[in-house]
Amino acid sequence: MKDFAKLLNDIDINGSICMAEKYNGMTVNERLYLSGLMDKFDEFVRTENVDGLKEILEKIEITDETAVRSIIEGVGLSY
Repeated sequence: MKDFAKLLNDIDINGSICMAEKYNGMTVNERLYLSGLMDKFDEFVRTENVDGLKEILEKIEITDETAVRSIIEGVGLSY
């Protein structure tokens, strides 16, 4: 668990957790749910919109190309 001083450093002026910590330790599904992008992600899977999926993954802070490729191929689409 973070110590109190570290937690204070992660809170911005408006009282919210900084983006670098927002999704730390979460699964893809947890990130999609928290961000409100789960339905849009599912829509892009149904319509095979790979570019849209990449944009969503970037929004939920998944930017590693290997991870992005694995997720897209994992839902049955070609990278």
